[in-house]
Amino acid sequence: MSAAQGKTAELKQYKAELAATADRVPDALKADFTNLKDTAIAGLKDQTVYSSGKFERAMAPVTTWLSANCK
Repeated sequence: MSAAQGKTAELKQYKAELAATADRVPDALKADFTNLKDTAIAGLKDQTVYSSGKFERAMAPVTTWLSANCK
């Protein structure tokens, strides 16, 4: 298997894990986590998602919820 094929398989696995996690998050976090998942997946094709701060903005409400509810 080539390195590119290995990366593709790995990315598919990460996408599936994100989707499975999105299904398990509490209702209060579903919309924010779905946005984070979609933003992370978009970042696979468009690296400006990370350099522009879009990923950090998508992550912020999830991090806030985790900080408040997972002590």
